[in-house]
Amino acid sequence: MLQSSVRVTATGVPEGYDALILSGQAKDRVLLHVCRDDARMAVLSGAVRFFAPNLTVIEFPAWDCLPYDRVSPNPEIIAQRLDSLGKLAGKIESGLVLTTVSAILQRVPDPDLFHRGGLTGKVSGRISQDEFTEYFMRNGYRRAATVREAGEYAFRGGIVDVFPPGAPEPYRLDFFGDELETIRTFDPMSQRTTGNEEAFALGPVSEIAFDDASNERFREGYRRLFGPPSGPDPLYEAVSAGAHHPGVEHWLPLFHERISTLFDYVPDAIMSLDHETEEAVRSRFETIGDFYDARVEMMPSNVRDANQETPVYRPLPKKMLYLTESEWEDLSNQRPVFEFFPLAAGGDTDWTVDLGGRRAGDFSDVRHRPDVNVFDAFRERISRENERPIVIFAYSNGSRDRLTGLLRDHHVRDVLPLDTWAEATERVPGSVSVVALDLARGFSTPEFLSFSEQDILGERMARPARRLRRAEEFISEASSLNG
Repeated sequence: MLQSSVRVTATGVPEGYDALILSGQAKDRVLLHVCRDDARMAVLSGAVRFFAPNLTVIEFPAWDCLPYDRVSPNPEIIAQRLDSLGKLAGKIESGLVLTTVSAILQRVPDPDLFHRGGLTGKVSGRISQDEFTEYFMRNGYRRAATVREAGEYAFRGGIVDVFPPGAPEPYRLDFFGDELETIRTFDPMSQRTTGNEEAFALGPVSEIAFDDASNERFREGYRRLFGPPSGPDPLYEAVSAGAHHPGVEHWLPLFHERISTLFDYVPDAIMSLDHETEEAVRSRFETIGDFYDARVEMMPSNVRDANQETPVYRPLPKKMLYLTESEWEDLSNQRPVFEFFPLAAGGDTDWTVDLGGRRAGDFSDVRHRPDVNVFDAFRERISRENERPIVIFAYSNGSRDRLTGLLRDHHVRDVLPLDTWAEATERVPGSVSVVALDLARGFSTPEFLSFSEQDILGERMARPARRLRRAEEFISEASSLNG
């Protein structure tokens, strides 16, 4: 279906149907899909995994901080990014790579980081604690008293606990001297053993390699760009001392001999774009430019009465950390590109193709009529559907079961709650399947007709989030009860 050597607008692709298309097309090739933002990527990923549970799906998110920020990205985000890049560096034959506008416009470490940044071992093998210490320091692991999050490690006598990025659970490595006797996995919350393994594999948890060579590379590049530090510079001083400085990732290119893009990890992939992705790209370039200009204006050399108490911030040139607009155009045009558009067009041409999806419509017109029950209106609408099966997407397993009961109460025929997409599509025309998949809207194709729970019942009621009590408040309350 997605075959072209030029840039094509794929019309008739409402959201939800795009996930179905991607799940089918990525079975025998690599597809790179660019989402507008992280929320959209999460919804699309969930839908693709439902439609094709055996498909390889790799998500590459953006940093959860602003351009040229003073804070570092969340460690969990970094762990997911590194796990995804590590898989891509090992080359995949087929599957779907999901990313966002913000993520794809930012430069990333070269694949060589993953080719040389691993540490493996197996039962009865020999590894010294010094080797672990050097590896953890060089690859950004954080020492902790108790390992609970990805990227943490702990030494406890002859035991090494470590939680590598991408692993479902941390490892507990039990040594006798330098010989590895057992490898166990454990629950990071309870700390209880959950299983045994014969081998382990660790990967980097930072996009920066904190070794002597990379630190010296940073210092040389920093001086070349900004001149020798003439006053207090906490970033330069921290890197020189081998310490992690908050926000140091925003100078990532200075630590690497080579810097790459996500395109370098999937050189032969077909690319598809969310509807309005190009608008999001233009907006992102404007945001990057605005934050860069603001940082430049606040540099000490540009402020007459610089506040010496404010830490100095010398931003990297935009082209070092991000793609330029011309690079984005060149890189995205070096491969087949499909821009998804939700509505139908006037017909297929050399630059457009209609993939046949349509928005299914909703029941808003009858929900506000006191004389009509929405489930009766639904029954009446589908009663004329004798050529395709009908599928309803419910928010959760619980709402799936409730909807099934309500539809049966209103005499909708042949209604079944199902667990998989394959079961739903194999049913006879006119049948109604209810599945748990959180899609905002349903869609229509020549093969089936679908509605979302929201299409039938309307917008979900927003519940105010309960404030989570801080741990110290809980401990204080517990102490007072015991007193």
